[in-house]
Amino acid sequence: PKPQNPKTPCETLLSTHADSRYNLNKTTWVVQESKLTASPLSSLRPSPNRRASSLYPNPSFIVRSITTLLMVSGFILIIAMGHFYSMLLSIFLTCRMYYELLSLQREPEREKKINSLFFKNMVWYYMFLAIFYFYFVYFNDRLLTMSPGNPVLEFFVHYYRIIAFGLYAGGLMAFIFSLKTGEYGYQYKIFGWIHFSISITILCSVCFAANIYHGMVWFALSGFLIIVNDAAAYLFGITFGRTPLISVSPKKTWEGFLGGFFSTLVIGHIVLLLNQ
Repeated sequence: PKPQNPKTPCETLLSTHADSRYNLNKTTWVVQESKLTASPLSSLRPSPNRRASSLYPNPSFIVRSITTLLMVSGFILIIAMGHFYSMLLSIFLTCRMYYELLSLQREPEREKKINSLFFKNMVWYYMFLAIFYFYFVYFNDRLLTMSPGNPVLEFFVHYYRIIAFGLYAGGLMAFIFSLKTGEYGYQYKIFGWIHFSISITILCSVCFAANIYHGMVWFALSGFLIIVNDAAAYLFGITFGRTPLISVSPKKTWEGFLGGFFSTLVIGHIVLLLNQ
């Protein structure tokens, strides 16, 4: 074989450096290659998938916008239909809130063990009894003017107190007869929670209904401000939200809460100035 030319010290140093560089394992080489080929501005250029997704709005934003428009349209329609239908809307929302509060404490498996028809339906019995009593307290005179000469209505208007008392006493006796050994604590807890939920929801509903008949503006304004607060909190949250507000709802942020709060104050003040 022909003798090879001896390498100079500089060539030996370069070949040693090349061998040590290219004999690295695959993972290190990929990392090195990505570092060598990446430009300082490559992180600022969006990927093709990111560029394609940025052309379309967030799906949750679309769903939220559609549902908001539907709810606002339905709210305006009910207000246009008059006082009575607005009061029915208030009662419906009250029933939903009442059901949500009771769901926090009710345990379906334990109620199956109790196996009492009255205890399972006791929550609705006392809710409708509270609606009957408190609505007659506030609207007995108005009911007489709505249907003068109606003997059935006049009977309820004059004797609604004793009727409500008799129904409450009958429900209390039925509750006592539904008690089951080993479940006393749970049954009394639900019985107390029913009265607590009624005091929060039904009384507020009656006050709303009274405001409706004293001026539709109070019902419309409160509903409008609730919509403004919810929409503003959502927009500020998805735009500036960084700080979590509460662990129960991880998507809620302080930025959204404060944005909705101040937006409601400003818009509410503007609406009142315009209506003066």
